[in-house]
Amino acid sequence: MNFKKSILLCLGLLATSELIMAKPAAPSGKAWQLIPELSDEFNSGFDSTKWAKNSPTWSGRKPGLFKKSAVTVAGGNLRITADVLPANEQVNGWSHQGGLVRSLKTASASDSAYFEARMKANKTFMSSTFWLINNRGAGSGCDKRVTELDITETVGANSGGKSWINNTMRKMNSNTHSRNVSCGETVAAKGGGADLGELASANYHTYGAWWKSPTEVIFYLDGVEQFTVKPPADFSIDMYLRMVVETYDWNPPPSGGGMGASFNDRTTYYDWVRSYRLVDDNSNSSSSSSSSSSSSSSSSGALIDQCNTTSQCKTTYGNQATDCKNSQSNTSICMCGSQACDTGSSSSSSSSSSTTSSSSSSSSSSTSSSSSSSSSSSGAIIDQCNTTSQCKTTYGNQANDCKNSRSNSSVCMCGSTRCDSL
Repeated sequence: MNFKKSILLCLGLLATSELIMAKPAAPSGKAWQLIPELSDEFNSGFDSTKWAKNSPTWSGRKPGLFKKSAVTVAGGNLRITADVLPANEQVNGWSHQGGLVRSLKTASASDSAYFEARMKANKTFMSSTFWLINNRGAGSGCDKRVTELDITETVGANSGGKSWINNTMRKMNSNTHSRNVSCGETVAAKGGGADLGELASANYHTYGAWWKSPTEVIFYLDGVEQFTVKPPADFSIDMYLRMVVETYDWNPPPSGGGMGASFNDRTTYYDWVRSYRLVDDNSNSSSSSSSSSSSSSSSSGALIDQCNTTSQCKTTYGNQATDCKNSQSNTSICMCGSQACDTGSSSSSSSSSSTTSSSSSSSSSSTSSSSSSSSSSSGAIIDQCNTTSQCKTTYGNQANDCKNSRSNSSVCMCGSTRCDSL
C-alpha cells in the first residue's frame, strides 16, 4: 500500500470513527433519531421554515443590536457577523451590530435529546454562542419561569481586561440557568468548562449537550464527554435553540469600536446544527427483521452510522464501495454491491463482480461530477476531511481548515492554499 493510500485509509477510518462518536452511545433498547426541524447542514440557504432571524421579545443587549442583515448563509455555513452600526442607527445606546437565529420549533423536555453544533467563534469582543431557552410567557403555574441551557458561550477578544476572560476565550463554557421563578424554585446558575487547547476562534469545534433528563445534562466537546451538570431547578420545560452573537457588559466595546478586522474575523461560523431524540430501537424486532440486516447491522457486527457520502465509503473501502446506504442517518452503512463492506465478503468471494460493477457504475454515473467531487486538474484528491483536526493529522499545523467539511468536495486548506498543492 503506497503512502497516499495509507493516508486516505487513515482519514477514512477517522471520519468513520468521528461519525460514530458524534453522538453519545444510546441506552440499551434505544436509538438516536434526527430531529429535522432542529437540524440543518446549511447547504441550501437560510431555511425560514426552521429558523427566524429575530426575536419578538429581545432586540439584543446594549450596545449590540440584533440585525437581520447580520445573518447570512454561504459556503455551507450559517454566518452571524459583528460590526459597528451605521452612524444614523447609533441611537438610544445602540452602537454595534449583532445577530440572533432561533428555532421555530421547541425541543421537547421528554425527548432526552442531544444537540450539537460544529462552529468557529469570531475574533471580536462580541460573543459566539449555542444554547437553548424556553418561552416564559407561554408557561403557566409553576412552569412560568425561565430555564436556559448554554452549550457554549465565548468571546473572541479580551476588551474587559480581566485575566479570566483569556481563559474563557480558550474554553467550551457551559451553564444551566434557573430564574424568574413562580413557585419558589432555586434561582441559580450551574455549569462547567472544557479546554479547547487553542482559541475558540482558531478552528471549528463540535459542541454538544445531552439533555438526558430534567436533572441531568451531559456536555461533549468534539464527540468526547467532558462533564455532567445537575441544573439548579428541574429542566422540565420545552426549549428553543438559539445561535447568537451579542455584547456582554463585562467585555465592553474597546476604543475605536473594535471592528477593524476582516469580515471573516468578525463572523461566527456554524457549519451545521444537529439534534437527535431517543426512540425505541426496533431494529431487532420481528416487524423489521427484513430490513435490520441491511440497514442496521451485519451478522459479523458491522459498524453502524459509518458515512454521509459514498465518497467516504470509497475512501475507506476503495472502488468496491458503491453506496452509502441510509446516508445522513444513524443507521448509515457502506455498501459494496449488495453487501455491507465491513463483512469482508465483497472484497474476497465477490471481488471480481464488485470490481466490475463499481467500475461500470462509476464510469457512467460519476462522469459529470468527477471534476468537482473526485479530483482536480492537478490530480488532488477531493473529499479529504470532516474536521480540521484530520487535516492537521495529515499536513501538520500548517493546516488551518477543512473547507466544505462533511461534503464530497471537502479539502484541507493551509492558509489560502490547498494543502495538497504545497
